[in-house]
Amino acid sequence: MRFALLGDDPVGLPLVRGIARAPQHELFAAAYAGGIWPQVTELAPRARPLADFQGLLVEPELAAVIVAGCSPDVLEAARALARAGVTLIIFPDIRQTAGFAYDLWPIEDEGRVRLIPVFRHDVTGDADRLRSQLSAAGQLRFLQLERTFPGKVGGRLSRTTAENSLLHDADLLQRLCGGYSRVTCVPVGLTATDIAQMTVTFSGDDLPESTWRLSSGDAAATLTLTGPNDAFKYELAAPSDFSDAESRLVQFIEQELTAKNSRTRWSDVVRAFDIVDAANRSIRRSRTIAIGSEEISEVRQFKSLMTAAGCGVLVYTLLAVIAALLFGALGDPRDAAQRRADAAGFILYAEEFADGGMLTPEGRTHVAEIAPKLWQTTADVIIESTGESADPTLEQACRTSVEQALHADNAARVAGRVVTRPLAGQWFERLMVGVWVVVFAPLIVLLATQFLGLAAQPPGVRSSRNTE
Repeated sequence: MRFALLGDDPVGLPLVRGIARAPQHELFAAAYAGGIWPQVTELAPRARPLADFQGLLVEPELAAVIVAGCSPDVLEAARALARAGVTLIIFPDIRQTAGFAYDLWPIEDEGRVRLIPVFRHDVTGDADRLRSQLSAAGQLRFLQLERTFPGKVGGRLSRTTAENSLLHDADLLQRLCGGYSRVTCVPVGLTATDIAQMTVTFSGDDLPESTWRLSSGDAAATLTLTGPNDAFKYELAAPSDFSDAESRLVQFIEQELTAKNSRTRWSDVVRAFDIVDAANRSIRRSRTIAIGSEEISEVRQFKSLMTAAGCGVLVYTLLAVIAALLFGALGDPRDAAQRRADAAGFILYAEEFADGGMLTPEGRTHVAEIAPKLWQTTADVIIESTGESADPTLEQACRTSVEQALHADNAARVAGRVVTRPLAGQWFERLMVGVWVVVFAPLIVLLATQFLGLAAQPPGVRSSRNTE
């Protein structure tokens, strides 16, 4: 089988080493390998570096791409490869964020791609071994998983290490007991970057309560199963970086690639990320948190609010349009002749005439525009009059100037079509413009808000359900 590496996380090196030692497999390329590239070339001398992931989209006989990293380039490449249907072997890491997990979920759920998450307990065999031994404990009442990692000076652990360990062990506990619905997280010595100890309690309807505890110490893990009468203690495999699991890694990948379905659905990975997010929210709010439901309910609440606002705006717009049309029809002070002339653009205003009734250049241009349209309508050409104080001689001169200009432009049916009269309701058009602005402004504001909200999100978050 031919494999490619995507990413620069050393967690992928044991699998690279196992592939290099298996004669039936080959690592032929690596993209975004960064600082681990010298080690990759040492393990797989024939592997070639790739500037980006595009070459993997057309690579023949590609069995799978190993995703070991969390940089933006690696995650975006993984999304693109998944959309293209390339099988991905992914080492879940909390730094990849729940947004990345949610991005891949619908692609895998639609059957467009095969995603193989590599959890520690799958490689070590702890998940299968413990499931087969659960029957010995009878009806479980309580589970306790205690894990220790070598810490920094002072016995402290980085928060990334703690959350990564919780990510893997949360999946193990869910597989053993089912879907927990609530978590409570109690940290000790918490700072922005590290922690001394973390305890997470899992609970759910008709499920045994589970406690997960992480502290510093020699690498070790113990799972205690408490039944009705006895307690059973199991030592779990300690490695956290797969460094001593090369052969098991390769065997696990071979089994997954040849099996019809992966033993772990990507939805389980999403659920594990949800549990870590719930634990962090439990720390911030100092209370028990419902897994997944709180952020989903907040999203749904926001969507419900926006839906209600959108429906309200649409109803308002519909009613406002009807009201505006009725107001325009019933409140228009202009008569039918003026409305027809106005619609056709046949109204000449006083400022388009010079002294003596002669057309100004602007007025002459306006008449030239009227001439070819005169035969197409019955509307009269109206010249604005000043009313009772108008000079009849001046009005006649204006009509004569317009008629002569129309004849000069070869207008048809000019006779009797040029009239002088006062114009009523010139303010009405400006009023109607304001009315239409009031009618459509809420709808425009709502659409603009939706667009700006979408545009303001980073690309990796737009399709994410990880909304705090």
